[in-house]
Order: sequence, then structure tokens, then C-alpha cells
Amino acid sequence: IFFFTDTRNDPHGSDYFYLDTSNLVNADIYAQRINGNGNLLWTGNGVVVTTAPGNQNGYGNDVAISDGAGGAIIVYDDGRNDIPDTFGNPTNNDVFAQKINSSGVPQWAVNGISLSTAAGNQYTEGMATDGAGGFVAVWDEENSILIRSQKVSSAGAVSWTIDGVTVSSSSDSSYNATIVPDGLGNYLFSYVTQAGIENVKAQQLNSAGVRQWAPSVTVVCNAGNSPSSLKMLQTE
Repeated sequence: IFFFTDTRNDPHGSDYFYLDTSNLVNADIYAQRINGNGNLLWTGNGVVVTTAPGNQNGYGNDVAISDGAGGAIIVYDDGRNDIPDTFGNPTNNDVFAQKINSSGVPQWAVNGISLSTAAGNQYTEGMATDGAGGFVAVWDEENSILIRSQKVSSAGAVSWTIDGVTVSSSSDSSYNATIVPDGLGNYLFSYVTQAGIENVKAQQLNSAGVRQWAPSVTVVCNAGNSPSSLKMLQTE
């Protein structure tokens, strides 16, 4: 199963949706399934994941995982509430998610469920399975320069604080987050901080979304040479 951004409904009729301005963009997300012989199993040109107004998945990352039951879950940037500036840059980008089953049928609310509709821009960074058909997602919040996370059940129910729990410290000015489960019901994160010298830090959230480590002792690297957070973490 794979997901792709699609501009078939864009009023500009252009494949280059990131060049469009003034909130005229309408990039959607579709999905397709291919079997081991390379045959398409779903509707030609893909099934609809979201055709919400605005630009879905046009600004940041799209991340997806198996749901453990033959389907998949995608977390994506969503511009349905956005009003781009005069240069086409987002000013209110949100984070949404959708689950699709093995037959290509969306399982949650039409056009997805919201993980964060906080003011300003949120950009999807990663997600990890919760081991029970749900997931935990992480994203950058541009306005506060924080890393936030949310846990969602297999039924699409949000488990933690509305708009996500805070992973990084308010003094970190953090971005570029990544996540893995630790196999014990907790979740491990890494991210870059840009308050003064750039550092790489790490944090752990438990199953209730509570930070387990003190920010002052979770510096992974502070060499001062503009380090980058790992895009893949590995538990021991």
C-alpha cells in the first residue's frame, strides 16, 4: 500500500502545486495497493484518502505504517484551515491522519481525523505503531518551536492532550524530530535544538504521554557543529 499527493482537483490544473499562491491550491491524497505480481488491486488511479479543501501533504513530510491487519495508517500535513501568505507559504498548517483497510476503504472520519489544529504551522515528522493497531505521531510546531506528539487508537480515538503533548523543553527551540517505540509501552524521541549552539537531544514519553527524562540530562550531542537529529532511531 502506498500513498501519493495528487493535484487532479487543483483549479490550476498543474502538477506543481507548491508554485501556486493565494490559497488556490487543492492537493489531495490518494492510495493504491499492489500485489506481489505488480498488479493494481484498487480503483484505477487510486482510492481517496482525503479530498479536504486546501493542500494536503504539500508542505512537510508524509509518514505511514502498517495497521497490523492488512491496512495502513498515514499522518499528513493538512492545509484545510490555511490561508497562505502572498508568496504561497503556509500560515496555519495542521496535522491529520487516516486509516485505510486492506480493501482501500477509509476507516475514520471523512478526510481524516485531526491530531493538531493549533494556531500556526505544524509539520509532520514521524510516527510509530502502538502495537495494538494504533500509533503515536510526532510533529514540529513552528510558532512555539516545540516538538509535540499524539497517540491515537486503532479506532481513531485521540488518547493524549488536545493538539498533542509537549516532547521538548520550551527553551529548546526544537525541530527535526524522530520517534521509535521502546517495546515496553514507551516512546523514544530525538530532535535538534537551536537555542544557542545546536544540540541533539532525546526524550521518552510513557504510554500516558508523560515525559520521563529531565531535559537537562538528555543531551546526545553538543559538539556545536550543527548536528542533525537521526532520521531513524534504534532501541537496544
